[in-house]
Amino acid sequence: MIENTIIKIVGEQLNLYAGYISEETRMENICEDVVDIYQIKLAIEDEIEIDLSSIDIHSTSTIGDLIKDIKENYKFTNYKYPLFERKLKKGYRVEGSTENLSDVEKMHYNFAISTVTRGINTINKINPSIDLYNKSCLDVGCAYGGFLVAFKQSGATRAVGIDINNYLLDLCQSLIKDTHIDAEIYKKNILNFDEVGRLGSFDFITCNDVIEHVKEPDIAIRNMATLLKSGGTIYFQIPNRLSVNFIKSDGHFKLPGITILPKEKADLYYNEIFPEGYHDVTYKSLIYYIDHLNRLGLRCDILNPELKNTNKEEILLKIRHDFIRCNESLQNVNVDINQALKDQIILRSNSLFNLFEDQLNDYFVEKDREPQKAEDIATKLILTFGVDFWEITATDVTEANLI
Repeated sequence: MIENTIIKIVGEQLNLYAGYISEETRMENICEDVVDIYQIKLAIEDEIEIDLSSIDIHSTSTIGDLIKDIKENYKFTNYKYPLFERKLKKGYRVEGSTENLSDVEKMHYNFAISTVTRGINTINKINPSIDLYNKSCLDVGCAYGGFLVAFKQSGATRAVGIDINNYLLDLCQSLIKDTHIDAEIYKKNILNFDEVGRLGSFDFITCNDVIEHVKEPDIAIRNMATLLKSGGTIYFQIPNRLSVNFIKSDGHFKLPGITILPKEKADLYYNEIFPEGYHDVTYKSLIYYIDHLNRLGLRCDILNPELKNTNKEEILLKIRHDFIRCNESLQNVNVDINQALKDQIILRSNSLFNLFEDQLNDYFVEKDREPQKAEDIATKLILTFGVDFWEITATDVTEANLI
């Protein structure tokens, strides 16, 4: 078959160029050719749908001509992560632009396509205090695999990802191939310690935008803590259901008000909009997570940069402004749900605003009289209403306690 002929030529050319690369020869045309050839080879081997039937292999005098022929006549595109991006586009039925996707699909697509960037940004954020060089790392709910790439780029000796979704694991495997990293991925459930316990122990564990999808978060937290090496750290990023931004439009489905409803009401709301779907989101408070982690002997630190802002009053006034705008928008919410749910959303949001106002007034009362008390009130209000995601590190300190 023509595909086999191309793979043979590609393989031979890769071997030919290998000598140049091993000698670290800086020849841009060679490097570019190698990248192009390798991407074509991967595309064919991964059964990407490229019609190669009319290529006349005998009329191609050089490998460069072959590359040019495929690119010009068969719309081969240089993706940064070719296997991953093609597979993702295929899953979303995207050809070129994403303009035909719904707003929710675009949000999910952009979240997926940014997986490596998000992973690297997160690791860079915590890197001053946590060095991953020569460490073993686990990503719980690894999804697309961006955190595994970030682990390896930070010098981790072992990068492991687990997930329960076959589609996501398939995309993750494609990203691993694209980035040529040495990573392990497994279909395992963090709630089942018999499964995850076989992975060994880890210096660093991430659980990013995952814990709210877990049916029993207390068990998940306990199992992660058990997998942690002495002195190790778990990093969590967890959505805050009372964030004013998420009350206005949640971060999973862009549904106004769904985050402030009780679980059973939120499920009804979701099913009215997405009757074929399954609402797997359950929100807990920040105190819930901190308490569970502390009970397991882990010291918690909240990393949100808003808490380091010396002008917290400015943040509080912005929250107030956004809350007013949010409640105005909820009065005219344009979603196809029953009126009782709409009324409950408005009632709950108004009650939350009144709670915020009362505590904001307390802040101003204490501002000059007891500055530290005012600072504590401001911190609590910001963490309750002003951050979209809580960023928490939980570190094992058992060894330190023995000294």
